[in-house]
Amino acid sequence: KDGYTMAQGEFSTRDEREKMIRNKAATATYKVAISMLTFSTAIIFFLLISSLNVIAMKQLVIAVLSTIVVLSMFVYLFSWFVLDRKL
Repeated sequence: KDGYTMAQGEFSTRDEREKMIRNKAATATYKVAISMLTFSTAIIFFLLISSLNVIAMKQLVIAVLSTIVVLSMFVYLFSWFVLDRKL
């Protein structure tokens, strides 16, 4: 029997699948976000050493962090779609 059951109050079969998709998509997103943060931190550190323009560095940090957040959202969305089609 598939679908909504009053006793459980949920879509019992689909909930386990949705949890698995959510967990795998979040894991992929965290891996990409941590990799991008590590890479960008190293680059910003080396640029900070070679540059004394503090205002430009502030703008660069904000731009890099904003880009990482947006790309992480796209990774989550894309991995959700891929996993939803696969599973």
